Amino acid sequence: MNEHYPLVIIGAGPAGLAAATLATEQGLECAVLDEQPTPGGQIYRNIEHIPEKTAQLLGPDYSYGRHLADAFRYSGAAYFPKTRVWSLNAAREIGLTHNNQSRIITADNILIATGAMERPIPFPGWTLPGVMQAGAAQILLKTAQLIPEQPVVIAGSGPLLLLLAWQYSRLGVPIAAILDTTPFANIINALPLLPKALPAYSYLQKGLILQQALKQAGVPTIKTVQHIQATGHEHIEAVSYQKNGKTYHIETDLLLTHFGIIPHIWLTQAASCQHRLCCINHKDPHIIGHGQEKETTLQTKELVELQSSLDQSRFINR
Repeated sequence: MNEHYPLVIIGAGPAGLAAATLATEQGLECAVLDEQPTPGGQIYRNIEHIPEKTAQLLGPDYSYGRHLADAFRYSGAAYFPKTRVWSLNAAREIGLTHNNQSRIITADNILIATGAMERPIPFPGWTLPGVMQAGAAQILLKTAQLIPEQPVVIAGSGPLLLLLAWQYSRLGVPIAAILDTTPFANIINALPLLPKALPAYSYLQKGLILQQALKQAGVPTIKTVQHIQATGHEHIEAVSYQKNGKTYHIETDLLLTHFGIIPHIWLTQAASCQHRLCCINHKDPHIIGHGQEKETTLQTKELVELQSSLDQSRFINR
């Protein structure tokens, strides 16, 4: 590992891999730092080593990660897995630990592509053994091909619920129910925004396809549920919820929950960045994040094409 690089990319998920490949193609020397042992991030976790049959069952979106990982490996970008970044400041000094040794390196430019984490939402019984987040279940599936044998309840909101349930159904996992906590008022309030979502109709189409596939597989989906509770003594034994003022119970020894995601922003906070909902700005280093600034600042055709991959990135450049 050098003491200085023209470009350092923190994170080897989809955004980091795409950016590193593009940067090296355009002649920019870069280093990629990631705490995982292999590239791919959470979305493409273990993509280089997962059995082909399992990858196919996880769907074409997951399998696409192999092309991204292969292109990254071929690019020649310096890659440092099992590297933990623990400090970043506005002077572009990066504190990290690699091979059990801590050091400081610097960079002319820094791209932060650390992705997001699941939003933790406490509810009664959420600490019982047998209550897990959906992302953790995906990690077990992708890294060790571990799947539940008994009926599982999947609860919360967001597209990951549909994706995990669809993947589980293709793998033969019995699903007792999907409990969707999205309030009906949210659906009504979102309807006026539907025309703005139509340019991304492919995502809407994917959601409809997943819903239809789960319906055909006989997976019950219960919408607008409230007051989810896990009950049991030493471990979860049942899930209770309310709908239309009535309480219902489902016996299960595994509850998987997901309530959306929140971005990893501690590195940008450490670098004294100013955070806004639509984008991220900094007084001295220029940071490109969500919003119009990214499209106007990155002028190359290739970066515009990679917009979806770079959506969760932040680029620090003086």
